[in-house]
Amino acid sequence: MIRVFKANDTNYFTNGEMVLKPITAIIYKNAEEEYIEIECPLKYADFLVQDNVIVADTLAGKKAYRIHNPAKGNPITIKAWLIWQEKPSTPADRGVVISYGKNLQNCEVDEDWDDVVTKLIPVGYKDIMLPEGYISVPNPYPRLYEKTLEFDLSEELENEVEELEEIIKDLEGMVAGYESSVITLQAKYNAFDTAINSLETEKAELNRRLNELGDSEAEKKEKAIIEAQIPLIEDEIAKLIGDKENTLETLNTTKSNLDATKAELQSKKAYYDNLIITDLRNQATQYLIANQYPKINYNLEAHLEGVLEIGDVIKVKHPAMRVDLLTQVTAYELDCLTMRYRRVEFGTLKPTLKGTLTELEEKIEDNKEIIKKTANKISKYYSEFKRDNEELISKFIEEIYGAQDGIFGLIQRNQSVIRQTASEISATVSRMNSDLSEDIASLVIRADQIQSTVQHNFTTLDGRITQNESKITQTATEIRSEVNARFTNYSTTQQMNSVISQTASQIRSEVSTAINGVTQNISVVEQTANKINWLVKSGTSSSNFTLTDRTISLISQSLNINAYVTFTNLATAGQTTINGGNITTGTIDASKVSVTNLNASNIKSGIINAGLVTIINLNANNITSGYLSADRISGGILDASKITVKNLSADSITSGGLDVNYIRMGDRACFGQGSYSNAISIGGKTYRWVEIVEIGASSFWVSSNAIRIGNSVYNVIGFFGASGTSKVSVSTLSTSATLSNAISKINELINVLKGYGLI
Repeated sequence: MIRVFKANDTNYFTNGEMVLKPITAIIYKNAEEEYIEIECPLKYADFLVQDNVIVADTLAGKKAYRIHNPAKGNPITIKAWLIWQEKPSTPADRGVVISYGKNLQNCEVDEDWDDVVTKLIPVGYKDIMLPEGYISVPNPYPRLYEKTLEFDLSEELENEVEELEEIIKDLEGMVAGYESSVITLQAKYNAFDTAINSLETEKAELNRRLNELGDSEAEKKEKAIIEAQIPLIEDEIAKLIGDKENTLETLNTTKSNLDATKAELQSKKAYYDNLIITDLRNQATQYLIANQYPKINYNLEAHLEGVLEIGDVIKVKHPAMRVDLLTQVTAYELDCLTMRYRRVEFGTLKPTLKGTLTELEEKIEDNKEIIKKTANKISKYYSEFKRDNEELISKFIEEIYGAQDGIFGLIQRNQSVIRQTASEISATVSRMNSDLSEDIASLVIRADQIQSTVQHNFTTLDGRITQNESKITQTATEIRSEVNARFTNYSTTQQMNSVISQTASQIRSEVSTAINGVTQNISVVEQTANKINWLVKSGTSSSNFTLTDRTISLISQSLNINAYVTFTNLATAGQTTINGGNITTGTIDASKVSVTNLNASNIKSGIINAGLVTIINLNANNITSGYLSADRISGGILDASKITVKNLSADSITSGGLDVNYIRMGDRACFGQGSYSNAISIGGKTYRWVEIVEIGASSFWVSSNAIRIGNSVYNVIGFFGASGTSKVSVSTLSTSATLSNAISKINELINVLKGYGLI
């Protein structure tokens, strides 16, 4: 039953506005769309209008279709597109089998062998390939279907692979760093042995020299120097040994780190390769399984029982075509009046419009890539030729076009021109590049001159211009080479120029820079047979240096010499004027200089040998240190507290007294102030005092009431050459002492006297 409903109706389980009795009612369905096409008598014209709904009973239940753009005629024919169905069905295997000779008559077969492959050579991410090279399936066909296909990395692996690449890159950098460190540390470690052996050799040489030295003053000094050097060398050797051990430890640690990093790098690389290869193998296997058979589509006019929907599985058997496979329903036509399928399409794949467009886009992109990779070039050639009584011109032009994103554009334009007249031959070769740069080389030959020029011009899109030119000009009297560079950037033009000119009498070279036509810097060298001249100029300042066979002339704002300078001819008499105010540093050895009219106020330090100086009215207040010869003193008063006197002759002391703290003989004091104001000390045991006093006179007489020797038990005394002993106490005997006690006491007293050297 087929009924008509109003556009705003939603309940399709009634009879609606009208029950139709159409002439034909066919439902057309494929993977893209489903619609019903109805042909009805003219009497239904008022119901079959725009947006009304047609509801038809089908094998799968009720379905509603909305009318769109009805075409009214006699009879009325309209199309309506599906908007609702009662029982939406899903694709399934409903046990339908189509066999040749049964219900496979009047069948049109469309086979697509373009993608068939039984041996696949896959190429994956970064041109990686399978270790086994290819994958394959048993080939049931007369010939082998082999393909090489590129596969992109699976989208779900992109982030992981990118992270792995970063990790591998970092590990490779660490391995390179560790390897470099190992080489450096190994060299450093080996250098320690050389340094230690050198120091050991130096130490042995010093010890050998030390054993050879005698006891002369010079040899003693050398001994002292060597004895001071040897501990320093030993310390240096010990330090080097410690550094060597530390270096060895660092070297071993670095080697260990290198091995561990290499192992980790190898592990990451293996995982990385396995990940990509596994992904490539999986994609290739899926592709091979899907494309090992040709894509076959069937267009069948036959009656099939039951319900069919797009995607339903149908078993197809055709022995003559060697077909025995499962296919899917891709389209059908259902007669709603007889409830029979008038036509069914089924096969392994039925391209849809969207799929076809997608496939075309992919093929276009593949072609673009092929064009890019093959770098196809198209060259156009043409030439021109002109000849008359005045000149001859020949021109050859080549234009090269290359693929850029699938579009051919001009890559290069080459042109060569030869022009000949009675007085000149010229040749030019130029090249225009795709980056807007131009290269030109030219040669001009005349009777009196040959000139060659090479130019490079480049203009960017923002108006910046770069021009470079080199030129060589040759005449019978001169050879001149010149290089120019010109940079134009907005309002600024910078020019650089270098020229070398050579004639029989002169060689001149010049380098200059200019901005907006104003010379900024220039340097010039001119050489003739009798002179070389240098000029360097920048702005308003310049330096000029001229060298001849007799004179060197230098004119400059400043002259800085950082070198050891020897002036040979200044050793003989001549004229040399030096402003002493310009001498600010360094030392002048006065022994090498004869000075006239020396101003003593300029003598700041040092020693003046008074024997070489005649002094009048010497002010003694100006003598602060050193030695003054008494022969030069004829009067006045000398403050002895300010004078250190050596070898003073007693003949020079005629009156008065000596007020001294002590009297020194040799380097030791022997007489000094005693512990009392009226006492004198002879010798003593403090540092730098005489410890032993010897009296060699035949008698020693002291006019005094008492003589005291020693003042404590720690002093010793000895007579007649005895070394002396400390004070010893001997007790007295009691009145009741026995003889033996008396004898013992006498012996004790005798021993004490022996200790003093008296008996």
